[in-house]
Amino acid sequence: MTAYAGHGIEVAANAQEQGYRWVIALGGDGTLNEVVNGALQAQPPCIIGALPGGTVNQWAHEIGLSTHTLDAARALLRCTPHSVDIGFVEVQALEFHDRIYYQHETKRNPTAWHHFLLIAGLGIDAATIQNTTESSKQRFGQLAFLLDWLQILPQTHPFPVQVCWSNQQSWEGQTFEVLVSNTRRYANLGNLMPEAFVNDGLLEIRLFSIFSSEQVLFHPFQDHSFSLRVPASIALQLDGSSMPLADYVSRESWVRLQEATGLDKVMVTYRFTVKPSALPMAIPQDYTGDLFNGTLRH
Repeated sequence: MTAYAGHGIEVAANAQEQGYRWVIALGGDGTLNEVVNGALQAQPPCIIGALPGGTVNQWAHEIGLSTHTLDAARALLRCTPHSVDIGFVEVQALEFHDRIYYQHETKRNPTAWHHFLLIAGLGIDAATIQNTTESSKQRFGQLAFLLDWLQILPQTHPFPVQVCWSNQQSWEGQTFEVLVSNTRRYANLGNLMPEAFVNDGLLEIRLFSIFSSEQVLFHPFQDHSFSLRVPASIALQLDGSSMPLADYVSRESWVRLQEATGLDKVMVTYRFTVKPSALPMAIPQDYTGDLFNGTLRH
C-alpha cells in the first residue's frame, strides 16, 4: 500500500535492486504513473503491469484489459512484455520581466513525476484535474471530471503559446488546451489521437487554437522533441494527475515565483522528449489494437 504521494516511485525504483522482475500497479493511471517514474530510475527496469482500480483506467482501455480486477489479473498471467516509448518533461527556463532562470543545472527531485506513459495536458483539462477532489471522484466516478469541467469552462480564456520543434521551426498562437500524447485515447472518449503509436519514437501534439469567435482549429503535430512556452499560471497534468511547478524548478526560482504579482506575465518553457522503447510493459497476448506500429518488440 502506498502511504503518500510519490511512495509508488520509491517502491518501483528499489524493486529491481531487491530482486523483483515485475512491478504490478493496482490503482488508477496516477498510481501507474508513479510506478513508471520509479521503474525508469533502475537499469534495467522491471517489467510493469497494471490492474485497473482507479477512476479512468485509460491504460487498461488502451491495451484491451478488462476493468474488472479479477479478470484483468487472469489476463495478466498471459501477458507478454513489450517495449514502449515514454514521454519526458522538464522545465528549461522561467522568465520574469527582469531575469531568466535557466533550470538545466537544477538538481532533479527524485520523487518528481517527469515521465508519462499516456498523455500530458496544459490548459483546461489540467485545471479540471487540479480542481477535482478525491471525495468527488469516489462519489461520481469519471463524471466528477465532467462536472468540474463544466464549472471551469465559462471562466476559461485562451492563453499564448509558442512551440519550437526539433527542426528549429516554430509556431505561435492562442490556445486553451495543449495535449501531448504517447497513446491514442483521451479520458476513454475514443481514439482522439489516431496517428499516435506507443513504439514509433514520436509524441503526438494537439493544440486547440482560436482564430475567431466562430472558428476553432485543432492542430496535430508529431515530433520526438520540442519546447513549449506558456504562462506560469497554466496548469500541467501528467497521466491524469496535477503536477506542481515547484517540482520542476529550483528553490530560488520558486521563491521568486511566489513573490510575483501576476503569473500570467511570467513565462515557463517546458521541454518534452520521447524516450524510445524505454520500458517493458505487460501487454495481453490477444491484444489486436493499433497502439503498436509494426512488430512488437519484446
